[in-house]
Amino acid sequence: MSSINGISFSGLASGLDSSSIIQKLVALERRPIFLLEDRKKEFSKKRKLFGDLEDKVKALQDAARKLKSTSTILDYKATVDSEGQVTVSAGSGATPGTHTIHVNNLATAEVHSSNGKADKDTTTYGSDLLKFTINGTAKYVTIDSSNNTLEGIATAVNNAGIGITAQVVNTGDATNPYKLIFKSDTEGSAGAFTVSTDSGTGALNTLATEINGNEIVTGQDASFTFDGIAMTRSSNTFSDVVTGLTINLTGAHTNASDKTTITIAADGSATAEKVKAFVDAYNDVVEFIKNQQKVTTDDKAKDGEKKTKTNPLFGDTSLRTIQFGLRSILGSSVSTGNDSYAMLSQVGIESDKDGKLTFDQSKFEEALADDSVAIKKLFADATSGIAQQIYDRTDSYLDPVDGIFKTRRDGIDRTTKQIDEEIRRQEDRVSRYEERLTRRFANLELIMGRLQAMGGSLLSLQ
Repeated sequence: MSSINGISFSGLASGLDSSSIIQKLVALERRPIFLLEDRKKEFSKKRKLFGDLEDKVKALQDAARKLKSTSTILDYKATVDSEGQVTVSAGSGATPGTHTIHVNNLATAEVHSSNGKADKDTTTYGSDLLKFTINGTAKYVTIDSSNNTLEGIATAVNNAGIGITAQVVNTGDATNPYKLIFKSDTEGSAGAFTVSTDSGTGALNTLATEINGNEIVTGQDASFTFDGIAMTRSSNTFSDVVTGLTINLTGAHTNASDKTTITIAADGSATAEKVKAFVDAYNDVVEFIKNQQKVTTDDKAKDGEKKTKTNPLFGDTSLRTIQFGLRSILGSSVSTGNDSYAMLSQVGIESDKDGKLTFDQSKFEEALADDSVAIKKLFADATSGIAQQIYDRTDSYLDPVDGIFKTRRDGIDRTTKQIDEEIRRQEDRVSRYEERLTRRFANLELIMGRLQAMGGSLLSLQ
């Protein structure tokens, strides 16, 4: 005996498998629901694919962002014609050109030393405040019985973090090998310091006076002549002489007439990497759209006929809008001031038969070396630069309010919601249909049972 919705069927009266019949009839009624669920899956696929395409367009926009600004599109490299005095590096804000530099002296950090001592861990120097006056500012380190040896004083100064580094060195002298060294953490005259004590008396003051009077290295600023102009800096490394150029002084020139020539030029390979990333990102978008527009043949159709098969976004107008919008920009010309470099095809970037870009790096670097200003404008002109246009166009596609992706995503979500509502209505309809069938078959069993009982009674009267 089986039952559906609480109604039992024995099947003895009618001889029918009522439960099986009802299930099959209900399954037939559910076919529209299956179709709706399949349709919902298709829209889910579309939504995911639009998300994938959106990510690729974002990657293209990011690549365009690195090329759309005249201050960041080009990478520069700086070189020197001789070694030993200067090393240099250039940033994206540099300007091509040459400069000369003559180094008089390097910036030095001031160093003071005690006289040699017989030991570093046994002899003590009393208790007091050790006073360091650095560039006019006094800073104190407490010295007491817990740290008043040479090694203890060095540790206390280092732990205080006052801008002075201390250490005890072994000179190798047979009698008095140990010296307490104080070195400023700041190069140049700004790091000059004096050493004393707060009380001005006692063993620690004697040690401080000794160290203060024993200046091993004088703190001085770097002195140099740049393009004939005398300059000083408190550090040997600085980047405020020429915009985008970092200079590191490593040694002084020997003769007054010596000089080092610094050359700043566009770094073709580094800039080409940005362009290649842009080309690759664009090709990813093109390849995605191309794959969605493919029509393939299904050779395994059950009826033996070859049937065509398309991808979820086949024929979608949004994809064509994106494809044509981007393609139209790449073929445009830009007023660069040099007609030889007014289009991408003239600097090594061409389109193949599938609409994808190819990049000839050698040709690009040659164009860059020949006229970097024109290349800047080709990509980064504020109104017609290729990278600027691509950035603006993708920005409109990615607009979170009314961009293509937001609009399509909202449309898919609305359709999916409508499908869900229709599935719920169909489920209710099928449920009611199943209830009606169940009652009818139950009544059939009841009537058949009564008829059989009546027939049995009639036979018994014969």
